[in-house]
Amino acid sequence: MKESRVIWFNGEFMPWEQAQMHPISQALHYGLAPFEGIRFYHTDRGPAIFRLRKHLKRLLYSAKVVRMEIQYSLEELVEIIKELIRRNSMEGGYIRPCFFYGGETIGLEVRDSVIEGVIAVLPWPNPSREFLRVKTSPYRRLDPRSIDINAKISGHYVNSFSTLHEAKESGFEDAILLDQDGYVAEASVENIFAVKGGVVYTPKLGSILPGITRDTLIIVARDIEFQVEEKDLRIQFFREADEVFVCGTAMKILAVGEIDGVAIGNRRPGKVTRRLAQLYKDIVEGRDGRYIRWLTFVN
Repeated sequence: MKESRVIWFNGEFMPWEQAQMHPISQALHYGLAPFEGIRFYHTDRGPAIFRLRKHLKRLLYSAKVVRMEIQYSLEELVEIIKELIRRNSMEGGYIRPCFFYGGETIGLEVRDSVIEGVIAVLPWPNPSREFLRVKTSPYRRLDPRSIDINAKISGHYVNSFSTLHEAKESGFEDAILLDQDGYVAEASVENIFAVKGGVVYTPKLGSILPGITRDTLIIVARDIEFQVEEKDLRIQFFREADEVFVCGTAMKILAVGEIDGVAIGNRRPGKVTRRLAQLYKDIVEGRDGRYIRWLTFVN
């Protein structure tokens, strides 16, 4: 990282290298750290953050799941993030807010723990590949009967880590996780969609992280008069689909060209995938006035 980059840490803006955490932090030992990944984009009105308040509402929800009361309001966090982008003189990139318990104690009792927080902004390259080769993972998505899967918490991502690296070690680029009942849940860190007969399908809520990009695409697809169905779907349905794509804040929308060695379409982004990807790009870059409410302009 560039030493000149500014980071926000525990209420202060400071040089990147000065931000430090205690090695006995409960976040480090137990994964007790709610976080978000948020993108901001260059527009003709300067940098704009996409669905910032939606992300921050989920951050505050995730904090409550780990019994954490963040001392900053949603609007205070909005202003901190805008100022951080200004101080880093960035037109586009990735925002990572994260709160965690400090190093006052060890163990799972958090009543006496101090809550610390960090917000960083980073450059973020867009994926250069046209499609992904994926496999069905031998692992299962976290069971909602054992943990709150609606929260975005660092400890949950051991599941994603294991899924992604098992896939790569098997010669694939990502994997699809099934849920506890054998239905498709999501990819390692992305939600997943299929297109069949002109209808857009995606796994229903319950065993998946309710992704904000997923929510965006459902709204936009319905606005342009696609039928969208959220339902339980087997992996064979995806293998036989006309198009499959994954989506998330970091990668936006990326076609799946192959599942378990079975080609999807012609191994290229299909017509619906291309249309939704272009619409999404126009929205986040401020060119589609219908959704301007989703942008928080920094300046």
